[in-house]
Amino acid sequence: MVRYLGLAKETTYGTAVAPLTFLRILGESIKFDPNFVYHRTIEGGRRLQTAQGVRQSSRGSIRFMPVYDKGLGEILNMLFGKVTTTNQEVGVRWQHVFEPLPTITTQAMPSYTIEKGLDDITGERYAGCSVGRLRIQANPGDFVLMEPEIIGKKPSTATLAAASFSSQDYINAGQVVTQTLGGVAVKFEQFSIDILGGAIPVFKPGSKEPDSIDIEPVMVTASFVSRFLSSGDLTDFLNAVTKALVYKWQGPVLGASNYSLQLDLPKLNFDEGDVVVNEQDRLVQARSVTALEDATNGLIKMTLVNNVASY
Repeated sequence: MVRYLGLAKETTYGTAVAPLTFLRILGESIKFDPNFVYHRTIEGGRRLQTAQGVRQSSRGSIRFMPVYDKGLGEILNMLFGKVTTTNQEVGVRWQHVFEPLPTITTQAMPSYTIEKGLDDITGERYAGCSVGRLRIQANPGDFVLMEPEIIGKKPSTATLAAASFSSQDYINAGQVVTQTLGGVAVKFEQFSIDILGGAIPVFKPGSKEPDSIDIEPVMVTASFVSRFLSSGDLTDFLNAVTKALVYKWQGPVLGASNYSLQLDLPKLNFDEGDVVVNEQDRLVQARSVTALEDATNGLIKMTLVNNVASY
């Protein structure tokens, strides 16, 4: 039985390419919407006579637990559109810094082909794919869970690929080495982030399918829960103090360092952060935040260190 989800970066938007990287996924819901419009015109009497598809696209999500070496970098590039790669150790270790693309006047949003392996029957290939939104959950004692929302063109069938997958362990809570809020160490009991990347399909005359990818404003929100231990945390919320958040996972040894993934949110505005009392339950502080642009460090940054030159 051949089941896989593979992807590859396209040279030209919407021109499908064979998959090069394969994700170990939990499941997916990507499907084509023909978006038929049914017209009842006067000559048809009581019977429908026409169906025409317009603004056709494929949409859905992928649920997966990421690893450092295969697939994660591609998903982040599809979401943000901008990546800066540095070779930290020749032929061994690369650092990839992903940030939102500020404009498409000088650089287009990248597009990818996504292919599904449908048992031993056929492959289904979706060209022109981008990630419009990414949700990340990272809770103590559990694996990191990611769910990107995909937008793409009408699929076609394809010959099944010879898929190969990463042998790395999934990124998990046991690999957390840094959790800081405002420069102070904190232990999150729940953590989730929702990144609306702003990538949208553009429809133009001459095609019923997306013609390109454009960008809308980026929106980043997060929520987390931690034990309430300091009056300073409550005072900061009441006084509308903004803070930076750093969350870092560190994996296996890689050359003179390690595989790693780091999330930086340089300036968070706290929408929720009060403390409530319920019977004799332990006091926790549940906080909801919205990311703001920091003049020096930007809005959001995700840094991946792995053994792949092209992330």
